[in-house]
Amino acid sequence: HLTQEKFSLAVEWIGKAMDNNYPIRFGLEFQGDIALMKGDKNQANYYWKEAKDKGNHSLRLRDKYHE
Repeated sequence: HLTQEKFSLAVEWIGKAMDNNYPIRFGLEFQGDIALMKGDKNQANYYWKEAKDKGNHSLRLRDKYHE
């Protein structure tokens, strides 16, 4: 079970990773996954769309995000 505090920590670490050259397109996908786990489908779709727009065309992302 992830608590609210652990969601916040995960988002923080993903942000740090992206600041240190982790591909933004993948970090955005993970942020969308966390938003979905928190129950926010709209926010998840926002992040997944951003990930797609930044060049993430993985099958995994296509399974999650449908325009």
